[in-house]
Amino acid sequence: MSVASSIADLLHRHAQRQPQAPALLFLERGERPGASDSYASLDLRARQAAAHLLAAGLRGRPVLLACEAGLSFIHAFLGCLYAGVLPVPVPATLRRQQGARQRLVARDACPAAVIADDPAVVAELADGAPLPCLLPQELQCPDRPPLKAPLPAAAGDIAFIQYTSGSTSAPKGVVVTHGNIMANQAMIQAAFGHGPETVVLSWLPLHHDMGLIGSILQPLYLGGRCVLMSPLSFLQRPARWLRAIAAHRATTSGAPNFAYELCLRHVTDAQLEGLDLSSWRLAFCGAEPVRMRSMRRFADRFAAAGFDAGALYPCYGMAEATLFIAGGRAGQGARGRDFERRRFAEVATDGAARQSIASCGAAWAPGRLAVAGPGAVALPPGELGEICVAGPHVSPGTWAPAVPGGIAPYAGRLVTLDGVAHLRSGDAGILVEGELHVLGRLKDMIIIRGANLYAEDLEMTLLEQPEAAEIEAAAAIAVERDAAEVLVLLCEASARGRREGVPAALAAALARRLAEAHGLAPAEMVLVPPRGLPRTTSGKVQRGAARAAWLERRLPLLEWGAA
Repeated sequence: MSVASSIADLLHRHAQRQPQAPALLFLERGERPGASDSYASLDLRARQAAAHLLAAGLRGRPVLLACEAGLSFIHAFLGCLYAGVLPVPVPATLRRQQGARQRLVARDACPAAVIADDPAVVAELADGAPLPCLLPQELQCPDRPPLKAPLPAAAGDIAFIQYTSGSTSAPKGVVVTHGNIMANQAMIQAAFGHGPETVVLSWLPLHHDMGLIGSILQPLYLGGRCVLMSPLSFLQRPARWLRAIAAHRATTSGAPNFAYELCLRHVTDAQLEGLDLSSWRLAFCGAEPVRMRSMRRFADRFAAAGFDAGALYPCYGMAEATLFIAGGRAGQGARGRDFERRRFAEVATDGAARQSIASCGAAWAPGRLAVAGPGAVALPPGELGEICVAGPHVSPGTWAPAVPGGIAPYAGRLVTLDGVAHLRSGDAGILVEGELHVLGRLKDMIIIRGANLYAEDLEMTLLEQPEAAEIEAAAAIAVERDAAEVLVLLCEASARGRREGVPAALAAALARRLAEAHGLAPAEMVLVPPRGLPRTTSGKVQRGAARAAWLERRLPLLEWGAA
């Protein structure tokens, strides 16, 4: 039999080989087993949806996919892949500050229709323009015979369009091809040591690459099993994530660093009793800088529940590379190196102030990884520069409906290193002995009095302090004052912090901690109410928007002031 050309083709083959094997299970409220699919029923639902999409004349056209977390999203997404329709995953709910971004996505994508649970969402996205709405249940109506098999797809054909978070710029539609998906799935399988016996458990948003590519398509690629819950179920009670891993004997599950911190903050000793995490063999951590302190504390805290520290797996990726770029060897655990904090050179003496930065491993073949400096030159090991990537998993460009073929190459982001075209990531990193250490976004670098500081590093230093127990999030920004750049820390209070108050003495203590760690004291510490900092749909703080709101006096304030 020929090699599968797409994830749809592969899923259809799995359905023929192992029709009754379990594929998907959704946990209601993160606990109770709900809707489920075998490989046969999942393939049938995808073929049924594909028939309706083709009948609507949507082949080759973009369609917004705005379904709640659950199997209906997956059925619709796979139906699009089977039919050659171009799904554009977006959040199913439009919250206050995210609504404007979602309308920008809708305007940029030029969709032919929307698949949504709620027609009201369609009206918001359309912003007054007529836009057909397809309900998920309509795509499963048996009044039309299902497609017999997925339509053929070439490696270079567009599979779907993934809009970036817009945390540092306007959202852009990353074109992901069928070849990109298949190459990246093979890389993830090799790096994670996965096989058909793998059980993935996830609460990650399905409209983001880590949830969609890493937690849904990977087990389907393997012929394995996926157990899902909604992001809200996890955020309401982080212990649900761990209990579900134990109950369903999940082998792989992961999340950004903040999720491990939430477990450390909110999972009680009583909730640890009877918890068995011994099945959890790979706990990936990515999508934001991985903090060694978080990894160590998580391993120590949950060792009593059978969690193996070797399961921790810091990794690096981005939507423009489908998802996965670099990671270590499964079973090694989280490993870090000490770097000199002021210059981010590897520490050679004991006297320098140091910072431990997690290793995100090496690039997995056939992917390539380099760090570039000014002048598009590959830097030697140990030097700080911009992370650049190359390989068959790298997207060919961004969505441009006015361009023939719909793909605009990455203007200004390509650089030739060692004779190979690489894509600039916009992230700062250091390669040491072939392993990548990620510092943060280059756009978030703050330069004050010649010192290079990274916003995420400053924020994490603050949030890690015992005095910051009632600070939920922070944004480090630089503003001009008296013809010089100064540091301002915008601190978001927790719900309890708002109720009980966060004293000014705490702000002074935190300012001292920052000065001790980074050699620079903030000029001002500002307290804002819960959810007062602008965020992306994935929950990341938008520092640029926060800075603009602060300068324009639009940021809601509670108290504090000069540090």
